[in-house]
Amino acid sequence: MLIFLPEDNREFNYNSQFSNPKSEIKIELEFCPDLTIEPESPLDDIRYSESYKKLL
Repeated sequence: MLIFLPEDNREFNYNSQFSNPKSEIKIELEFCPDLTIEPESPLDDIRYSESYKKLL
């Protein structure tokens, strides 16, 4: 999951050595191991049902 909020994390720095002002953006990454890696499918409800498991 990537959360990007540029309005909250934007800084403006000006260094007189350079003629161009510099803008910095801070990015925060969060690792969520509890989230499933596989994409969710509309068929998951059917696959996990007891009646479907009996068919296998």
